[in-house]
Amino acid sequence: MQLFTPVIDEAGRLEGLTPLGTFWGLVLPLAKPGVAVAAFY
Repeated sequence: MQLFTPVIDEAGRLEGLTPLGTFWGLVLPLAKPGVAVAAFY
């Protein structure tokens, strides 16, 4: 995930998103499967 972070940040900036908007709109949807698996343990 660390390798994708600069790419995701840049994509968010290009879309005009704030850092919170980038997290909410780009990072969180990508992390949902991992968060769901972690919630079961």
